Amino acid sequence: MGTIGQRLADSCYHMGMQVIGFNRSRKNLRHVQQFETIDEVLSLADFVVVLLPLTDETKGMLSTKSFETMRDNAYLLNFGRGDIVDNAAVISALDHNEIAGYISDFPKAELQDHPNITLLPHLGGNTIEALTHSANTILQNLLDFLEYGTVRRSVNFPQVDLPFTSPQRLTFFSHARESLWSDVNDILNKYEVPVKEMMGNTREGYAYTIVNTDLTSLSDQMVQKKWLPSLVEPKKCYAFGH
Repeated sequence: MGTIGQRLADSCYHMGMQVIGFNRSRKNLRHVQQFETIDEVLSLADFVVVLLPLTDETKGMLSTKSFETMRDNAYLLNFGRGDIVDNAAVISALDHNEIAGYISDFPKAELQDHPNITLLPHLGGNTIEALTHSANTILQNLLDFLEYGTVRRSVNFPQVDLPFTSPQRLTFFSHARESLWSDVNDILNKYEVPVKEMMGNTREGYAYTIVNTDLTSLSDQMVQKKWLPSLVEPKKCYAFGH
């Protein structure tokens, strides 16, 4: 029951449906009767809607046991990711009348031409509103990175969002390693850089760190003496920033 699930729940409620759902931690959700387990939801729902992302935990989550738990007049709607549902198991469940139908916008070849399966094109994001919102989001995220070093909603880059509350900011990007934090601190101490706030994150073997600082106490002579030599030599260029 994430953001999309809650919006779906509101729409179903206003259509006159009784809405039940599952969330790992109980939320204060309008119009939703929450249950402790997914199996409870599967056993009671006439329409089961999947809106989950694909993770190691959700891959193949709905399989033979799930369809045995569901009502024989229930419909399964999968708009999350195709691999969350075991296609062979859902075909077998339909052939044995364990569920009434399957609707998905992940049209795999093995699902085609089954009388109780409805396949749709995966085009939910190709609306004028969605494309406009995506373009605006990309532009804003790029501007935030170029101006503040902030990384949001990145596909493969560590996400770090630290309020810019100091006159200057440094950003560090490197391979992730156990000694990373001490290495960053060693660099800051070496050049006598005062640290106001620091935040970092790692992802897919890389690390990204943001440091808020105030360099006004350092004289121009000190900056030229201690900073410029390291910044102009590529092998020693540890940081870039404002």
